[in-house]
Amino acid sequence: MITVRFTNAPDGILLIRKVCATNPSVTLQNAEFKVMYADGTLIGDSNGIYRTDEAGEIRITGLKPGKSVVVTETRAPAGFILDTQSQTVQVKGGKTVSLTFKNQPKGSLIVQKRDSQTGQVLPGAEFRVTTAAGCEVGLDGVIGTSTLTSNGIFTTDAQGEIKITNLAPGAYVLNEIKAPAGYVMDTPSTNVVIGTGGDTQTVVIKNSKAGSLVILKQDALTGRPLKGVEFKVTTAAGEFVPDKNGQISSNGLYLTDAEGKITINGVVGTLVVTETRTLPGYTIDESTRTQTVVVEPNDTQTLRFLNTPANTLTIEKYADTGTGAENAVPLKGVTFLITDSSGAAVGGSNGEHITDENGRIVLDDLIPGTTIIAREVKTVEGYVLDGEPKSVLIKEGEAQVLRFYNKMAGTLVVKKLDKLTGEPLAGVEFELTYAEGGFVDDANGHLSSKGLYKTDGKGEIRLSGITGTIVIKETKCLSALWTCPGRCSCGSWRTRAISRMSS
Repeated sequence: MITVRFTNAPDGILLIRKVCATNPSVTLQNAEFKVMYADGTLIGDSNGIYRTDEAGEIRITGLKPGKSVVVTETRAPAGFILDTQSQTVQVKGGKTVSLTFKNQPKGSLIVQKRDSQTGQVLPGAEFRVTTAAGCEVGLDGVIGTSTLTSNGIFTTDAQGEIKITNLAPGAYVLNEIKAPAGYVMDTPSTNVVIGTGGDTQTVVIKNSKAGSLVILKQDALTGRPLKGVEFKVTTAAGEFVPDKNGQISSNGLYLTDAEGKITINGVVGTLVVTETRTLPGYTIDESTRTQTVVVEPNDTQTLRFLNTPANTLTIEKYADTGTGAENAVPLKGVTFLITDSSGAAVGGSNGEHITDENGRIVLDDLIPGTTIIAREVKTVEGYVLDGEPKSVLIKEGEAQVLRFYNKMAGTLVVKKLDKLTGEPLAGVEFELTYAEGGFVDDANGHLSSKGLYKTDGKGEIRLSGITGTIVIKETKCLSALWTCPGRCSCGSWRTRAISRMSS
């Protein structure tokens, strides 16, 4: 009797475990592996691909005893570095063999931007972050082009920080490409090395405040500040100097304020300042017209310019808007008669001068000790003539000013209404005269026909540009009303005083 026995060795089991290299008690989910026999035969139904579960494990059953299995990590969990070293194990029948793979955690980089003097955090600084080889670093530490920020550029947030995670160990370069507003770049490039084991590096990069330039303009004799003097400010290379940390002024031109001052913040380097236009009655000192200054970070430099006054008188004419002298508007085209104390005309045109677009008349080369009298003889439409003369004694080396203000003329509205119904009456004629008997002009001096006006469709007569006491007389009623006693008052008159800027 012959007995033949067939025995089957039980299949083997492979357990793959994935842990953190710096703390093996921490298991890692979603690590991806390729599993195959040593002869290249892929294991499983997914081309040999397996992923660790919530416990950081992969359990593969049904493996052939005695055969060697090769396991290779193909993708590391987020935040960890891929372990590229494959491992091999021999399957044992009825037993579980295990392999453990360890992943090094990736590092992090924190960039902090601060004021070099105060330590205050600075938002808005821009950096380009690259590897030492020059590859841009993107979001979550990605190297390459897949999820990069624009050209690897990062901007400090409200806390003055940039945080980049998932960085592989190695050297990185931080290139500052834009300083915060009002600051200059102290250290354009900074190197940093991220170590192994989840290393986090914090780099503090400081910026110094850009400097300031103050230009002072004063009267050379009295030290009085001069408002409205024009300067041109450029760099040593001739470029216009911007104001307000980069907001360019008009062609680099600036005007002194009420304190005779121009202040430009956020500048650094060599600046060239040239006085281009002074005030009437002053001369520019050619020896100091152009001045050069070097402004350092955290520095304020002041340049002083002096103008010598000539024997000059400036007559200024403004419209009185009723909102204060600082809001007065220059009036062009007002005529003044200018004489000396003897009555002799000053200047050409028999002493008559007309204000320019700035409301000014400038008289030069006057003789010190002379008394000059200015009287307004003709104003512009819509304004009341100020006929009160003003005088000034010309002094040696002084630029003197006489200011005149014109008030706007008033407006008169005559309304004609039906006495019973209150409805407006059109076509009713009125005569308007001044108290002294002259006809009232309309449209700022364009005379109506003998001071006669008729009410319009709204029952109104509206006259602008007038002042004084006005006598209003109804001269002709509507014919349809003659038969209605008590509803018309032909021949009646009223007197109304029209003040300046009133209606």
